[in-house]
Amino acid sequence: MSETIRVPDIPAPVGQPRFSIDRTGWVTVKASPQWWRATAQSDDWADIAEQLAIAGEDSTDPRMCRVIGATTKMPCKIDTSREPCPHHGEGNETNRCGAQKAKGGPCRWNLVVHGECPNHPQTWQRILEERRKQEEEERQRRADIAERWAAEQAQRERDAQALPCSYCDAESEAPCIRPGTEESASRLHTPRFKLLDHRHAAAQAECTSCGAQRNALCQTSSGKDAADAHAARVRAAAG
Repeated sequence: MSETIRVPDIPAPVGQPRFSIDRTGWVTVKASPQWWRATAQSDDWADIAEQLAIAGEDSTDPRMCRVIGATTKMPCKIDTSREPCPHHGEGNETNRCGAQKAKGGPCRWNLVVHGECPNHPQTWQRILEERRKQEEEERQRRADIAERWAAEQAQRERDAQALPCSYCDAESEAPCIRPGTEESASRLHTPRFKLLDHRHAAAQAECTSCGAQRNALCQTSSGKDAADAHAARVRAAAG
């Protein structure tokens, strides 16, 4: 870094400075008092300051939080590409203790960052209870989604079984048969589900590709029922 900043020619006993820049763009200069005094009196000082400013701007990483801390007075170095900043990110106020201080005003202790507040331990229990509640709500939400999906799949199986199977010639409501045997298959064959989806699309829209009317299956070029609804009809039904 020091090689990219041009500094005035100062006698060797004074020493040369060392520059460092972090991802917040802040520049640190380590130099002797003699260097600072000599540089301040140099005609090159304004140029050196401008070089340092440009180097800091070029090194700034926009993913860093960079909010100036109320206590440290330094830019925050949390990488927000991985997670929101617990100090300054959206909703960070909910991380604070919040208990009223004896001198007035809410306590600003960050419970998420530092853990239990040493002055108001009861607020930590509040945070833990809120976390447990959120975790339970999330578990319940996922369980509800899984239950609804299972119910939808079960209904889809029943609706498909109500249709005949063109693969094994099973009649409506009868289970599918394993090819070459009289044994029931472990699951319904795919053509039954395709026919179910085809009929659903047919009930929703006409087909602009083959001219099939509503509730009528799409036709192939040879006039036979198509295995699937044409793409235009599927889009129309979805819309």
